[in-house]
Amino acid sequence: MDQKEIDNFLEENKIRVQGGNISSNAELSLLLNSIAKDELKKENVDKAKYFINKAINFDHKNHEALFIKGMICRHEMKYVEAIESFKNYNKIMNDGLSLIYIGFCYAELFDSNNALDYLNKGEKSLSEEEKRNDELLLSSVYECIGNIYLNRENLLEFDESDKLKLNYKLAVRNFKKSLKLHRNNHELLNKLAACYYHFEDEGRALYCYEEAAKYTYDKSAYLEVIEEMKSMGITSTYIEF
Repeated sequence: MDQKEIDNFLEENKIRVQGGNISSNAELSLLLNSIAKDELKKENVDKAKYFINKAINFDHKNHEALFIKGMICRHEMKYVEAIESFKNYNKIMNDGLSLIYIGFCYAELFDSNNALDYLNKGEKSLSEEEKRNDELLLSSVYECIGNIYLNRENLLEFDESDKLKLNYKLAVRNFKKSLKLHRNNHELLNKLAACYYHFEDEGRALYCYEEAAKYTYDKSAYLEVIEEMKSMGITSTYIEF
């Protein structure tokens, strides 16, 4: 587009530019990236889609727009489309973050093999600095991996022969890694307690309930279980996350 067309687009969409002029398609495309991300944060999904599609049309070399489009599709629960966008982005950037989000999408589609593959590859691709800077995301990765392993077993139906099943051990390992980064996840502590119950480790299950009670507004259910377990003579066993 020439300068007049760019100016008309900005005016039609009521976009105010601060700190300079937009004089090329590439500059306009990058601006639309930021606008699309802001609209997505505000839950204005239709606006986010409009602006990110314009960003892609204005500059096909704007690779970040592909990642943002993937985030928008994931927000809409259009996981197949999200995977396509993230994969297109990853072909160019080859980064760990897009691999992780591909894994999240496969998990939502109950494709556990692909989910584990991409989540593990993504986690390994992150630098130590990236891991330190986004511990909440990394915690979500470990929780998702743990959930996948836990869902491979039916926690409500097991017999004496399956107490040492690998899936439960892998679920516990990843839940603990997640909680090390984000300890106040009471729902995850509850899942970890269920895993320890499976192994008949009631002391550690009790510890999980005690920790969960610290991080939830509605403590009544946890306190009831804690009191019942203690009345049975069960003592809490400390867990190092």
